Amino acid sequence: MSNYWTRRSITRRSALRGAGVGLAGLAGAALIGCGSDEDEAPPAPAATAVATSAGGAAATATAAATTVSAPERPGIPVVQGAPKPGGTYTTATTSTYKQHDMHTALGPAVWHVIGEKALEIDSQTGEIQPHIVGSYESADAEGLEVILHVQPGVKIHDVAPWNGRDFTAEDVAWNMNRMIGSTADAEGIPLSSFQRASMLEGMDRAEAVDDAIVKVTMARPNSAFFNGLTENRMPMMPREMVEVGFDDPLKMAGVGAFQMDEFVDGAKMTYKKSPNYFRPNEPYFDRYEQLVIPDRSATLTAFISGQVQAIGGLQNHELTTLKAAKPDANYYTWVDSNWMHFRPNMSYAPFADFRVRKAMMLATDHAALGDGYWGEGWGYQAALHPGFPEAWKSDKVKTLPGYNPDTKEADRAEAVKMMEAAGYANGAGIEFETLYVEVIGDTKENAIRFQEQMMQVFPGMKVTVKGYPDLASYSKPQAESDFRGVSYIITATPDIVLEAISQFHTKGSRNYGKFSEPALDDILDRAQAELDGNARTQLMDEFQTKFMEEWQPLIVFYARPSRTMLQGDIGGFDTTAGTWFGYGGLTKIPRWYYVA
Repeated sequence: MSNYWTRRSITRRSALRGAGVGLAGLAGAALIGCGSDEDEAPPAPAATAVATSAGGAAATATAAATTVSAPERPGIPVVQGAPKPGGTYTTATTSTYKQHDMHTALGPAVWHVIGEKALEIDSQTGEIQPHIVGSYESADAEGLEVILHVQPGVKIHDVAPWNGRDFTAEDVAWNMNRMIGSTADAEGIPLSSFQRASMLEGMDRAEAVDDAIVKVTMARPNSAFFNGLTENRMPMMPREMVEVGFDDPLKMAGVGAFQMDEFVDGAKMTYKKSPNYFRPNEPYFDRYEQLVIPDRSATLTAFISGQVQAIGGLQNHELTTLKAAKPDANYYTWVDSNWMHFRPNMSYAPFADFRVRKAMMLATDHAALGDGYWGEGWGYQAALHPGFPEAWKSDKVKTLPGYNPDTKEADRAEAVKMMEAAGYANGAGIEFETLYVEVIGDTKENAIRFQEQMMQVFPGMKVTVKGYPDLASYSKPQAESDFRGVSYIITATPDIVLEAISQFHTKGSRNYGKFSEPALDDILDRAQAELDGNARTQLMDEFQTKFMEEWQPLIVFYARPSRTMLQGDIGGFDTTAGTWFGYGGLTKIPRWYYVA
């Protein structure tokens, strides 16, 4: 019988076997391992011409570069043409990053560019791939001791105090221990700030045996442990970073394909190619530049003029404009791993009643929310992201009460009855403010539309909204659970059990609403320790049923679509596009290139 520990070692060959699998066949969070014990060096990419674009400006496409469709992956164009190393890849951002400690940052940070994760996940297949860690194995049958083998030749950028030294097992162990909050007391940082602790749930400690081997001791088995190391916000830092400090990005160095070059607060962040990056022939670009362009219309203009090479989060009217102005650009779309939601805080008495939460879900018009901002391309989601193989798929979710657009009138009538039964007739006695992040457009639009829907169905309810200018200012009230409700975005973790634990378990590191239910905790604890894949799937199906029928800890609005347009001379994007792309606009840039 195949289980968690019979598939222990990963190699470059086994990791690449899933190439070309369509999005419909995603193995988004399969149990750990890639099914091969072969030991071989990763192959170098095909040889490329040594040519750069003049002055670091964007190269222009040539007749050799053509765009074709990938029939097995609708919405994913493939740009033909050999890579042409060199040039500058430029994108727009609404602000320079404010949070520079990768272990506590809420979202994207410079470490997504200058750092790397221990393991990667294939954006299309969900398979685990080697990265800083080249392979792993279990030292015991119970899964309580794990051995990680760090790849040789992984170098830190050649800046003081590291000066190009090797990134060793000691660095990996330090990161893992700090990620779970082991240093929180010593550093004077709240344990709740280490919001990715759930990604390594069950880990007691990590120790460097020598420069290449990390021994991980588990307090209990975790069938999702290696998936956790692939999570988008798990880039690793050199172990000296606490002493260096997290105030000045120009003093930071990692093992990524690019290293810091400029950080002009409020204006731009630029990175230059690292000459000792451990993946052969990468990155292709000489420089990566993020320009601060807060205004959306200015960002569209920058893309049309060629000032930036990519633009994401496109709405329908923007697509119409860009397709007319840039007919040679390529448009990529899929259902992303990000999901939008309203999270109630259980410390507010009305929200502690399941009937109130369920009534609000039944009253929510999910289609109006998704269509209102995106128009099309979003996916229905109930408890957990439909990209997980064990999760309820969008087609099923669309038939459920509250989600089904054809039964919305009846569902809202039931919601009114349920709210009255809870003692809040027409919502009277319920008053709350919904927080959102201004720079994430659909968190604001969803908050406003949700406000309108609730007061329409429950006219006695009082709902207000409050925006925060950026993630840094928003993160404090959310992390401290200082709210009654939030409209926010979550990037799904690469494993269904980890996702559920982090969001809904009593001890979950992202359970900001402080939901607590012993029966829920019990199911997730058993699923985490379960090494049989079929039994694990059954447990998660039970979880999803009870989520909808008994718990409703939050209201999922929809799974967000990814909508990105790239200039026509950028190749390689198709190899990284897919549900588990995550912050791929930062972490996968080394794989993209100008075409010859």
